[in-house]
Amino acid sequence: MMSVDRIARLAALLVLLIAPAAAAEPPADPRLDAALERLASEATYDEAIELLEAVLADAPGERRARLHLARVLSWRGEHDRALDHYDRLIDADPDDLEARVERAEVHSWRGQYARARAGFSGVLERDPANARALRGLARTERWAGELQEADRLYRLALEEQDDAEARDEWRDLRAAYRPRARLRVDSFWDGGDFSRTDALLEGESYLDLGTRLRVSAGTIRVAHDQDEVALPVRLRHDDDSASELRLWLDRRLGPRFKTVVELGARAWRRADDTLDGAARLEYQTEAFLLTGGIEQRSHLDYSQSFEALQHDVDATAYALTTWKALAPRWSFWGRLRVLDLSDGNRHDEVLGSLTFVPERNPDLKLSLNASLARYADPSELYYDPDRDLGVGLLGEHALELGHDLHLDYGASLGWGSTDTRLSTESGMVGLGRMKLGWERREWRVELGGEFAYSRRDNPYRGRRARLLVERRF
Repeated sequence: MMSVDRIARLAALLVLLIAPAAAAEPPADPRLDAALERLASEATYDEAIELLEAVLADAPGERRARLHLARVLSWRGEHDRALDHYDRLIDADPDDLEARVERAEVHSWRGQYARARAGFSGVLERDPANARALRGLARTERWAGELQEADRLYRLALEEQDDAEARDEWRDLRAAYRPRARLRVDSFWDGGDFSRTDALLEGESYLDLGTRLRVSAGTIRVAHDQDEVALPVRLRHDDDSASELRLWLDRRLGPRFKTVVELGARAWRRADDTLDGAARLEYQTEAFLLTGGIEQRSHLDYSQSFEALQHDVDATAYALTTWKALAPRWSFWGRLRVLDLSDGNRHDEVLGSLTFVPERNPDLKLSLNASLARYADPSELYYDPDRDLGVGLLGEHALELGHDLHLDYGASLGWGSTDTRLSTESGMVGLGRMKLGWERREWRVELGGEFAYSRRDNPYRGRRARLLVERRF
C-alpha cells in the first residue's frame, strides 16, 4: 500500500506540473466582452465588428469572436463575409453544429435553398432532434414554395421545442391557406383621351396545400374622349362597360412544377361578349424559373385601345418567361411574347431586365431594363409602330415605416425610339411608382400609384391608381 508521505509528494509534483500550464493560459480578451455589449444595438454594429476583427487579428483561433463576427455580418446583410467566417469555424471543427446551422440559415436568407437544405439536413443527420435546424429547414421549404413539407417540418420542430417564433411562423403558414376575400380597384388613364377602371371582388381558398382556387367578379368600364384626338376611325360609341367573371386553378405537380389554368367571361353593354382563358406551366428551382403559356384575350388587355374593343379585335398570346440568378446579388429576367391578332396582324415583343441587389442594402434593387416591340402591319385601330425600342435604369426600394406600415417606391429614367410609317422619333422615357401598405392580423390594405412619361414627337403620359383591401377568414 502506498504511504501517505509518498502520496503527498506525488500530489505536490502534480501541482508543480499543472501550475505552469495554468499560468500560461491567457486571460479573456476584454475587447470581446466590449464587442458583445455593442451587438445589442444596430447603431453600434460597426464598433462591434471593429473590435471582433481586432481580437481575431491577435488570436485567429478565438471561436467566440469569429462566431459573433459571422453573426453580425449576416445581420447586416454582408452574407459573403459571414459565410467565409462560418466556413473557417467548420474547417476548424467539423462537429460545430451551431456554426453549421447558422451557415445554412444564411444560405436560406439568400435564396440558395439547395445549399440551405443540404446544410440543415447534414445537421439533422448528426442530431435528428435539433429544433433550430428543423425550424430553419421549415423556413427554407416555405420560402421555396414547398408548403406541405414546411408544414410537416414546423410540426416536428414544435414537438422538439415549443418556440414562440416558430409557432407564430407556423400559424402564418397555416393562415396563408385560410379563405380570403379582397376588393381590388385599378384605374388607368392616359393623356385625357382613354381611361379604364376595373372594380373586382375576389375570393380565394385552398382545396389542399397544393391546390388553390380563385374567383373574381366585378365590372370594367372603358371610355374614349373623341374630342381629345383626331381618330382615323370614328367610333360608334365613346364608352362601354362589362360585367366580368373569372376563375383560376393553381396546382402544384411536385417540388418543381406548377400549372395555372384561367377561364373568364365578359358581358359588354355595347361590344360583343367575350370568353377568354389562359394556361401556364411553371418550372422553378431556387435559382431558375421558366414559364410557358398561351392566352386568349381581347386586344384591349394588351394595347389599352378602345378602338380595338369596339371592332372586336382579339389576341392569342404565346409567351415564354424566364428568371435566372446569375450570382449572389445579380439576376436576369426576360420575356418573349408573340400576339396573333384576329384582324390578321401580329405583334412581337422582347423584354429583358438585369437586376442588382446591394449586399449592404437588400431592400434596394437596381435594374437595367430593355424592350423591343414591333407590329407586322399598320393598323388604324391601335398604336402600331414598325419598331419600338426602349432602355432605362430602374431603382426600387422597400421601407418599413413601423405600426405595420411599409412603403415601396421606385423610379426609372431612360431613352426610347420609335419607327412608324411616317417618321422616326426618339426621346426620354420615365416611370415613377409608389405603394403604401398596411397589414395586421387578418387585414391587408394597399394603396398605390404610377406615372409613366415618354417623349417621341409628342409627349405621352399614363397614370394608374390601385386600391386593394383584403380580409382573411
